[in-house]
Amino acid sequence: LKTLLIKLGPGCSSDIDVRKWIAKAVDRRVVVLRFKLSCSNGPTRLPKRIYTCGTLKELTLAHKVLLDFPSSCFLPSLVFLELLFVVYKDDASLDRFFSRCPVLNILVVKRNRRNRDDNITKFSVKIPSLEGLFYVSDEIISSLPDEDEVVDTGKCLAIDTPALLDLTIIDHSGDSFSIENMPCLEFALINVKSFPDIDKSKTSLSAVRSLVLYMTDQVVALYLFICVTNLLVLVTLSHIINCICCRLFRCRFCPLAPSSSLDL
Repeated sequence: LKTLLIKLGPGCSSDIDVRKWIAKAVDRRVVVLRFKLSCSNGPTRLPKRIYTCGTLKELTLAHKVLLDFPSSCFLPSLVFLELLFVVYKDDASLDRFFSRCPVLNILVVKRNRRNRDDNITKFSVKIPSLEGLFYVSDEIISSLPDEDEVVDTGKCLAIDTPALLDLTIIDHSGDSFSIENMPCLEFALINVKSFPDIDKSKTSLSAVRSLVLYMTDQVVALYLFICVTNLLVLVTLSHIINCICCRLFRCRFCPLAPSSSLDL
């Protein structure tokens, strides 16, 4: 079995055993698995064998899927991972999973921080092999008295990816974040409510050739002092056409592009 696509909407029967379908796909050496679950039931755990599937190269999980990675998880062939509004067990489980994907090349993450099921305090992306990262949190900006106001959420995004070439972060949740160890970075698009320490981030972004910033005027003014080797581009989000997802993901995941075939 090469590809399995499963999409179950709110009207699906609660008697459907999707775990059995996925287990059978793993037994048949599935290569590409895309699974969206939007039923009204609680989050569903995947069968543990999916996390040790040696043939799996592309994995998409969306909505009411509970990610509870066992200590035995190991995906030696996984190169593409897409996590769309899923439910995470905790920080440690996610860290363990990323560390057991030795050849992971592209990671796409979309989170709804208003979701009470989002249990992550520190979303840590520490993946030595990663070359492309597309991260979106809270696509609709929160209603605040001052649109530039930043509220401390007590949560953060931490990125440590030495092989990263392309980075996109769109985060209006107010979570803090840190970026480090990116000597190969070529493209970065950063659209955030808060921003990391300027001095620390200069080192990580010093090699970037194309940098797109979308943030408050105060932060942009500070960042004009960053020494970028080739090009610094300051534009609004509505003008971001040649972004990472257009070039690297072929417009499948761009916020300005049409929906993918799964319409996740």
